[in-house]
Amino acid sequence: SDHSHPLQAFADALTMQQCLGDLTGKTVAYVGDFNNVARSLVEVSALLGMHIRFACPIGFAAPLSELERFALLGASSVEQSHRPAEAVAGAHAVHTDTWVSMGQETEKQERMQQFEGYTVDADMMALADPTAVFMHCLPAYRGIEVAADVIDGPQSVVFPQAHNRLLAARGALAFLLQSMSPEPRSPGTTIGGTQ
Repeated sequence: SDHSHPLQAFADALTMQQCLGDLTGKTVAYVGDFNNVARSLVEVSALLGMHIRFACPIGFAAPLSELERFALLGASSVEQSHRPAEAVAGAHAVHTDTWVSMGQETEKQERMQQFEGYTVDADMMALADPTAVFMHCLPAYRGIEVAADVIDGPQSVVFPQAHNRLLAARGALAFLLQSMSPEPRSPGTTIGGTQ
């Protein structure tokens, strides 16, 4: 929905765990519009005990009530600024999303001006931890919210992240089917013909 994107967040957490191991105490940075993707990413990151940093343009930041809620969910820390370099410095995972989401097409020119300086490029990624990964929920617009050499570079994990959306959805469906089942299923029991 416009408010949340939980399956994307599950895929993001799975991808970060695959790349970074235990996420407790690691830092996730989000650069861009505080939107549904950002909200759900931060919720799962908080539940996993991560340090959370936002860099959002003025007028596109998370409200204070949301920052307080993320802290209550278990985040190691929650910081927000209007300076991408501050958010990305030392981060283990750097996320962004399109600046113009579906339904916002009429705002494109205005948003392009307001988000100037928020492109995740090689200079920005150089501020992150040397082992940092770059993540994007896709579709991406090269040269706008992310530079081509970043999304197509060695730190990018956008394609494993996209593949993990399938695994996240399957896991969520399996969980829901099990929780609705009148009897607990034993290991190896198939659900819908798959294990």
